[in-house]
Amino acid sequence: MKKIRYAVEFFETLFPSKREKKQLARLSGHLKKLQDALGALNDFVAHREMVVDAVLKASRQHRCTLAFAFGVVLGREDQAVRPLMKVAAKEVRALPAF
Repeated sequence: MKKIRYAVEFFETLFPSKREKKQLARLSGHLKKLQDALGALNDFVAHREMVVDAVLKASRQHRCTLAFAFGVVLGREDQAVRPLMKVAAKEVRALPAF
């Protein structure tokens, strides 16, 4: 997504008309929102992997404490997933067909 967005922004100077610039700006806006949502979702996946790794590597006496603390953090992230998925789906639907 990032590469597509950057390519659109890079080549927009090749399209001189106001109409084309407006279309490209709108496309770039959708791509940015989609990139942000997908980036946040990817961060959540990475956080889960780091949590599992940290808990498994922790000493026995600290595992429960770590698991609880990480559970709180991941629980908050879980609440953010659904809205991010809605944003991503909305922005994909808004992309023009090529």
